[in-house]
Amino acid sequence: MSRGVQEESILEKKAREIDKFQRDLNILYEEGILMSIDFVIGRSGTGKSHKIHTRILDESLEDPSGRPVILLVPEQMTFQAERELLALADRALTRVQVLSFPRLAFRLLQETGGAARKQISKNGIHAMLRQITDESRNELELYKNSLTAPGFIQQLERMLTECKRYQLSCTMMQEAYESLDEKEHLTASEKKLRAKLHDFSLVHKKAEETLSGKYVEAEDLLQLTAEAVPSSAMLEKSRIYIDGFHSFTPVEEEIVKQLMKKTEVTMTLVLDEEPEMNDRGHPLDLFFETASTLQQLKSFSMEEGISYNYEKLVEGHRFQSSGLSFIEQNIERFPTKMGKGTGIDLWEAVNHRTEVEHTAREIVRLVREENYRYRDIAVMTRNVEAYRSYIETIFPLEKIPFFMDNKKSALDHPLTEFIKSALETIEKGWPYEAVFRMIKTELLFKEIGGEEREQADILENYVLARGIRGKKWYEEEPWDYFVDPAEEDADNRVKTLEELRSNLIKPVRNFEKNMKKARSVRERAEALFFFLEEAAVPAKLQQMHDQSLEAGRLREAREHEQMWKETVRLLDDIVEISRQDKISLKIFRDMIEAGLESMQFSVIPPAFDQVLIADAETSRLQHVKAVFLLGVNEGIFPKKPDENGLLSEEERKYMEQSGIKLAPGAENQLQGESFLFYRAVTQASKNLYISYALQDAGGNAMKPSRFFSQTAAMFPEEPLKTKFESPQEQGVEHEPDFVTNPERSLTYMTVQLQQRKQGYNIHPVWWQVYEWYLNQNENRRFSTLLSSLTYKNQPVELKKSLSRRLYGKKINASVSRFEQFNACPFSQFSKYGLKLKERAAYKLEAPDIGLLFHAALKDVTERVQEENKDLRTLSRAEITRYAEEVVENLAPRVQREIFNSSDRYKYILRKLKDVVSRASIIMTEQAKRNDFVPVGFEIGFGQGEAIPPLQFTLSDETVVEVSGRVDRVDKAETSSGIYLRIVDYKSSSRDIKLDEVYHGLAMQMLVYLDVVISFADDWLGVEADPAGVLYFHVHNPVLKTNERLTLEEIEELLLKQFKMKGLLSSNEEVIAASDTSIESGWSNIAPVRLSKDGKPAGGSRTLAPDDYGLLRQYIRSHMQNLGQRMADGDISLTPYKKKQQIPCTYCSYKSFCQFDPSLDTNNYRTLPEKSAEEVIEAIRKQKGGKTDD
Repeated sequence: MSRGVQEESILEKKAREIDKFQRDLNILYEEGILMSIDFVIGRSGTGKSHKIHTRILDESLEDPSGRPVILLVPEQMTFQAERELLALADRALTRVQVLSFPRLAFRLLQETGGAARKQISKNGIHAMLRQITDESRNELELYKNSLTAPGFIQQLERMLTECKRYQLSCTMMQEAYESLDEKEHLTASEKKLRAKLHDFSLVHKKAEETLSGKYVEAEDLLQLTAEAVPSSAMLEKSRIYIDGFHSFTPVEEEIVKQLMKKTEVTMTLVLDEEPEMNDRGHPLDLFFETASTLQQLKSFSMEEGISYNYEKLVEGHRFQSSGLSFIEQNIERFPTKMGKGTGIDLWEAVNHRTEVEHTAREIVRLVREENYRYRDIAVMTRNVEAYRSYIETIFPLEKIPFFMDNKKSALDHPLTEFIKSALETIEKGWPYEAVFRMIKTELLFKEIGGEEREQADILENYVLARGIRGKKWYEEEPWDYFVDPAEEDADNRVKTLEELRSNLIKPVRNFEKNMKKARSVRERAEALFFFLEEAAVPAKLQQMHDQSLEAGRLREAREHEQMWKETVRLLDDIVEISRQDKISLKIFRDMIEAGLESMQFSVIPPAFDQVLIADAETSRLQHVKAVFLLGVNEGIFPKKPDENGLLSEEERKYMEQSGIKLAPGAENQLQGESFLFYRAVTQASKNLYISYALQDAGGNAMKPSRFFSQTAAMFPEEPLKTKFESPQEQGVEHEPDFVTNPERSLTYMTVQLQQRKQGYNIHPVWWQVYEWYLNQNENRRFSTLLSSLTYKNQPVELKKSLSRRLYGKKINASVSRFEQFNACPFSQFSKYGLKLKERAAYKLEAPDIGLLFHAALKDVTERVQEENKDLRTLSRAEITRYAEEVVENLAPRVQREIFNSSDRYKYILRKLKDVVSRASIIMTEQAKRNDFVPVGFEIGFGQGEAIPPLQFTLSDETVVEVSGRVDRVDKAETSSGIYLRIVDYKSSSRDIKLDEVYHGLAMQMLVYLDVVISFADDWLGVEADPAGVLYFHVHNPVLKTNERLTLEEIEELLLKQFKMKGLLSSNEEVIAASDTSIESGWSNIAPVRLSKDGKPAGGSRTLAPDDYGLLRQYIRSHMQNLGQRMADGDISLTPYKKKQQIPCTYCSYKSFCQFDPSLDTNNYRTLPEKSAEEVIEAIRKQKGGKTDD
């Protein structure tokens, strides 16, 4: 006899023994001696759930007072299962209880006494872990710097939960650490794992010590439940049905095994065949996980002598479309089987938002045209959070009721922010950000949504401008609030704001005082609770609850209700765990924040007829006709393995090889994704829509996953439909699909008609929609939006009479005002006509630094002159001393002593002293090398100043007076006369471009030069000619060089870094006076290069004396024209564009003017670039009566 025949005989003999053993068990079961388990198996859609629901119904109706029946289902399925049973029975079923594992634990422990220990919520556990890690920071090896990292506490809690589920004690983890610690030679990865095990064992042990014998958490309850099953009288004669699971955690499996030993159990499993004994199949098999579950339970039944039976359901009852039936039978089969069928739609969308928008439109179509109910439809995705914001925005616009079947984080709830910001306020000394985050929750107001909100904005403006921090908040002296005493009702306004400040700070101050007295966890928790009570938070949450109910936002209303209960429970848990532990305010704050960050809202559907938004992993669907499976993208479905846990995949494998079984790693997670996809695509009975996005929210390209590609390959004749954002892109035949409801369609229609205005053809349906809207006169919103079609976004020119009233008969203007008018007339009107201004803020900005530099450099020079010293003869040390003293004296005047407000600003002040010192030293060196000497600093011109204003009289006798202040005027005396130049200090590098002068964008320097030259005889007592206009860059440059330099070379390089930019007169005497140290080549002081014969060479920034005269005349004429336009009421919205340069980039009024270059009526004024020669030539032509092209 061959060896193969011998082995076959052995197997046949073994099979006969098993069959005989099973028959014997069945006999014992029939005699009531043994328990049994029945497995109802079948592929998806074969009616397994319906089968056991019918059995439960039959049992209950046959004997309403008979033995209890328990239907055990996943937690997400309890509501649906109850609804299904009630729908079948059409009456109450008193014998039947639908329970999840947590609810079974609650019932069982109530009966057996295991519920005596207090249960700690997950939020409380997070708070406890924060306290443990904070207090153990110095003992940790790896994680001491990760404690505040986002998600770290959640990862730590998940690891602890995993240990409980897989029955791993802290001793076992400690032993794993010790075994690694004893090894002599560790690899880098082993050293890291050792450190992880050290830290985790330490935290695990302290957590066990805290909870041991007194408290339980959710995972402990399940273990206690497994222990309580044998002694339960409730289960003694119960009938157990288990439905909706495909696998169990070890502790859940232990409960099932104990139930099998206790009573009769019937379980459904998604499985196509009964596996052979001890054969779980290949890990890549579609039903590997369910086959493994069945084998484990079957082996247990054999060991315990429990009878088991199978009932295999073959006929598919669910699928009403041939395509759905085909996909169920052939998914994950290789080679791919191709077929035809109805009910399958494959989409690609340009992005997630478009994916959701087309889903919403198709839902509307199904409801309208195919008589679907919303409850017949589900939207499923592997990553609900990636789609949440789009669904929550788009579905309400399409009037689609929906329910998110997953828990929502409480992080965005006002009470979460209120508590976090209140704790930060008192811990960090009332910083602006924390205080106003707290105020803006409105939980300190007398009532939600009251008039205090507007008053709080005024209060915030004052706090920002004054830099209010710390005790300034609660000082007794009243604030002034920028209220003009001459204003009507000024006293009442101040009184109202002072009352608001008092009402806001009173509960917070009491909270701060109580926290300072508190030492223990209990005392600190009580202080927080009393603060919430004093602020009347419960009453305000009730108000928010009522407002949400009234508006029909039922889920939101329940969130407000849950939030208070969960907050109080968190405080109770913290006190229960820590009691009299002495902790710092910081650790208490960390504990509270950890608890709040893990808080989630669990809400049942507020209505029956809703679209279910389901998670492909956790949600369970029943009786849905259509499923939209979104986001079947690479990395989303199948989901990329979670590598964010405390243990990496390699570390998990190492632990498993060491005999420690943990939750499935990345490899097993990927294997389970195929089953999740199978389950997702087999839930619908009529229509399945599978889609993926081509781009993520950041515009990065995305690919379809292998699941999508495999499905598409199964249906080669099913076209892939691309979904676009706009109706035109979608195609003519699909444009009517965008007409869904009046509000939503209005948006699309306005865009289409704007396109028509630009000359594009549009679909006739939009004219029909437009005609419909025209007949809806009673709806003001429609009328307003329709009027936008003719809106031009161009302000109407002011009437001259109104302009005169606004500006007066005498217009006092700076040069920068004219420049702003040239940049954009509407911007000038916003600032000087409407007097709009940005909110003042207590911070150091560029203009503040510029003013400090101007004043400091002026004061340094004046102090030297007052002491009858020559700047050119001072040492570096003396100049530095002068500079530092001057800056120190000026600092308190900047932004209300801002340099004393923080260490950061004190550091900035030190750096500014360095800058002014360096600039002063360079100015001294420049003074040594040129013949120009300062004759005035901060010289004002205008009414009441040393120099009179420039004046222009307009056509209606309106007078324009131009005033300003010149940083520095230098004078040089030459054989041909007196020359004056303007030097302007800038904190950034600047230069003069004549085309910007020509276009009126940079006239200031040349106007200043015009003024000092025109009135030189008045203020200097002598006539003068123009020498130039220069910018001096105030900075402290860092030299970059690879060469070794001498001190002299370094000083020369530094001097070169400060070379002034601008324009000089081409007069040879002026050039010679500008830098006496050169004979040829580039100057290190002025923007000029000399040829060997001493004349200006190529690249020099010079202008002929006659050309200065031309520019002076042109600019005066130009300003007079601008003044005339200003007075005539020109407020046009016409910003310039010069290459890529536009004034809108830094304009303070762009949110006000709403300039939109996509509109026909919003166009830039394009300014051509011109060389200096072209500018001069253009001005000459204009002077000669010719116009510039």
